[in-house]
Amino acid sequence: MPKVLIVDDDRDWVKVLGVRLKQAGFEVAAAMDAYQGVTLVHKESPDCIILDISMPAGGGMATLRNIHMTLQGQMIPVIVVSGALDAEKKEAFREAGANAFISKPCKAEEVVEAIRKALEGPDAG
Repeated sequence: MPKVLIVDDDRDWVKVLGVRLKQAGFEVAAAMDAYQGVTLVHKESPDCIILDISMPAGGGMATLRNIHMTLQGQMIPVIVVSGALDAEKKEAFREAGANAFISKPCKAEEVVEAIRKALEGPDAG
């Protein structure tokens, strides 16, 4: 069962998304701030990460860079899900290693589909 780590400080969103991901057959771990997110990447070894941009204890960019400092972290697809996505931020996150972007508000099903696509890899299809 693939494991997804949600790194987002919006507790309600994490709860809703977590329930939907479990229904879709994923194991779920959650971090409510950037520091906890980086820690859980190494502890939980997720197959995919859902990352918000604005969070306590460091923002999404610092989190992404810290995740990608290790070989293990570089291999994990990261999907940025945020209400603060503009073209400039998308480009910066893409350059830092993000694989996909979803603007909030969004439906949990959009995230489920993005995770499935990310786990298939770039050569799938």
